[in-house]
Amino acid sequence: MKVMLQVSTGLFDRCTAGSAAEVGSMLESMMKRFQVSGVIYGWGRRDGLFETILEVAHRNGTEAYLWLPVFADVRDREAADPMVFVGRMKKKEVSRVPGEEFNFVCPGSSANRKAVMAAYDELSRDCVPDGVFLDRIRYPTAAISTDQAFGCWCPQCMERRRRSGADFFRLREKILAEKDLSWCAPDGLENGRYGYQDPDLEALAREKRTVITENVAALGHVFHRMGLKVGLDVFSPAMADWVGQDLAELLPLVDWIKPMMYYHTHAPAGIPFELQACEKAVSDALSMLWHTDIGSISSMERQLRSLSNARGKVRPGIEVNHVEGLCEPDAASYAREVNAAAAAGCDTLVLSWNVLQARETDLDTMARCLKSA
Repeated sequence: MKVMLQVSTGLFDRCTAGSAAEVGSMLESMMKRFQVSGVIYGWGRRDGLFETILEVAHRNGTEAYLWLPVFADVRDREAADPMVFVGRMKKKEVSRVPGEEFNFVCPGSSANRKAVMAAYDELSRDCVPDGVFLDRIRYPTAAISTDQAFGCWCPQCMERRRRSGADFFRLREKILAEKDLSWCAPDGLENGRYGYQDPDLEALAREKRTVITENVAALGHVFHRMGLKVGLDVFSPAMADWVGQDLAELLPLVDWIKPMMYYHTHAPAGIPFELQACEKAVSDALSMLWHTDIGSISSMERQLRSLSNARGKVRPGIEVNHVEGLCEPDAASYAREVNAAAAAGCDTLVLSWNVLQARETDLDTMARCLKSA
């Protein structure tokens, strides 16, 4: 089985990776250890770093994808159209990846989408990649605060909703009146999309899907016209619809997607972390609709098989990095995860979310599991 290497180099204003020589040496070592088909890198830059990553990738016959955040950790947050939440609910104390705030700007803003191109131009200056990897192209979840689960309520978004005919003022009152999220538990599932009894909550879910799909379509079109391939970071199939990612609609728009099958991450996008944030009534409803415990690795094959019509475009992400207290992968689970991906028809994994923080023992274990898959 082939792999892609995901290399986190930090944020726009702070490169956290080592020197270009150090990173290049680490990548060369991994090229010998794995059958590598691509490298994802970004988005903190220092002199010579991106050039070295591309040089190593191309020398070893692999593609290089520039990692671009879209609606969180953006290049110029002060200039972006902000995201307005439904109320002022108490924020949760959450574990976060050091240096990453997951502060979202409005996904419904065309100006925010256009800002991605300015970020691309800056990061690709004198260092043109083979493709781009679009991250954070979604809505936030309840993992940071409950009100974030209900999308953006800025004037632009409210005007778009007004034209839909749904009663979003009633929905806002209901959201603010409820003590928890149990009333948001879906009661239907079709092609990865959840259905809700509340008609206005159903309308909100449709709007979120439409906004994200339109953004992926627009950005994908621009990058494809530039001759670049497009990869997309997405939530696991059982969780993607929460954040507006309609995988059935998104798959035809990009070259490949990376479902984050993160069973060991206790931070945003980690499956156990996100399920805990949405509360038991909701997580139980999701597992019932999928006929499996979606918080367990045992559900991984079933979830990936739901995308079987596009097997060649599905490259699951599995954590190999080690961040004390946030992400401590269980090497004993690697064989189960690799075998589940293989059984679902996937031929490529993404070693996530930062191979520069992986321990040698974890890399050795993963290499053995891949050879026997």
